[in-house]
Amino acid sequence: MPKFMSDDFINSCTLSAEKGMNANLVIFIMIIVVDAILVYLWFEYLDNISKRDD
Repeated sequence: MPKFMSDDFINSCTLSAEKGMNANLVIFIMIIVVDAILVYLWFEYLDNISKRDD
C-alpha cells in the first residue's frame, strides 16, 4: 500500500466527510481528475485519427 493510502489517511477523510468538512473539496478534486483523464483520452483519440490519415 502506498504511504498516502494508509488507514490514518482513509480514516481522516471519512471523518472529515462525515462532518461535512472538505467534502466539496474532495468532490471538486475528483471532478478535476476525471476531466483530466477524459481530456487525455480525447487527445489520444485525435492523435490516432491524424496518424490514420497519413
